[in-house]
Amino acid sequence: MTLLAKWLTSVLISEVFLFSQSLRVTPSHTDLRTPGVFSVSIESPPGKAPVALQWEFSVPPVIAISMADITIGKAAESAPKSLTCATKANKPATSRRMRYACILAGGRDPITNGPIVDVHYRAKWDANGAQIRVALENILGASADAKPIPIPNVDEIIEIR
Repeated sequence: MTLLAKWLTSVLISEVFLFSQSLRVTPSHTDLRTPGVFSVSIESPPGKAPVALQWEFSVPPVIAISMADITIGKAAESAPKSLTCATKANKPATSRRMRYACILAGGRDPITNGPIVDVHYRAKWDANGAQIRVALENILGASADAKPIPIPNVDEIIEIR
């Protein structure tokens, strides 16, 4: 690879990381008797925050989440935005993960960095220290001028003790 090609590649990779938005799931742990909570947060570079977001998240059936358990986070609430989530049918009948689709939108104010959603959950059975994967997928933001902002998928581990 030529020196110019290496330089261009490093500049492009740097720009992807410097100017892209990301979601993250906060680590969480609980036990069989205590409800747990994890948050989904957004991080955007200055001037690049989306005004709306949509995403899906999935969890294994060892934890229970109802629609009332999914609440708007502080950063989204201060924008102010509205949150709508719904359970989603599993595509392959063999999938054992529970899927939820969420949309965060309303107004033209950008979504500030920080928690956009809090998800309260309960262990359905003793998982003996199992690490449970929470996956956020099909994430898409929208800019103030209605341009799509693709955001990479992410996952995190929560622990049931």
